[in-house]
Amino acid sequence: MREVWIVGYARTPIGKFGGALKDVRAAHLAAFAVRRALERAGVDGKLVDDVIIGSTLQGGQGQSIARQAALLAGLPVTVSAYTVNRVCSSGMQAVVDAYREIALGDADVVVAGGAESMSTAPLALRPESRWGLKHLMGRTEPLIDLMIYDGLMDPTNGMLMGEEAELVAKEWGITRAELDQVAYESHMRAWRATESKWFLDLEPIDDKLGGARVKLDR
Repeated sequence: MREVWIVGYARTPIGKFGGALKDVRAAHLAAFAVRRALERAGVDGKLVDDVIIGSTLQGGQGQSIARQAALLAGLPVTVSAYTVNRVCSSGMQAVVDAYREIALGDADVVVAGGAESMSTAPLALRPESRWGLKHLMGRTEPLIDLMIYDGLMDPTNGMLMGEEAELVAKEWGITRAELDQVAYESHMRAWRATESKWFLDLEPIDDKLGGARVKLDR
């Protein structure tokens, strides 16, 4: 197997739900990162063999987020692309797939990463509504939040991620105070790393993405 090297990297700032990036779809965020990563590496887009993007919330985002990102980033139409979904590990799976392609000689240059936009996850009607729904007087048809349904709900039992986390904590005897302490330490480490400029992959956004003017630097 061949050696595999990471020669460039970039990521966007992480916006709050409904915040500065609320109108920017995942494909446009991915395209920004792809473009910046190639610029940092000094790699011509024509040399890219494949683009692999991991994403969980694909409902309402259009066909193949990876393909959209590749084209929006200005890569030639001859560059192939595909999207993977392994829920929270989708971006990591994209990198694993890229490694395999290069190691096995199927590709020389691959762009891989993850992209997600909870803020642009749409609301939807249940599938039966396509064929018409008979309503009694005053009855309403609830909307399905695809952010929850596709990203945070266990399809085997209908439980939310937070509910299942409570079960795991109970099974292993982890207290709420211990969990809060871990969460606090995690946030503080991220803050200190940001202030110390450890996140060299962070690319501030001051650009027009998907029709929306965006400015976000962390």
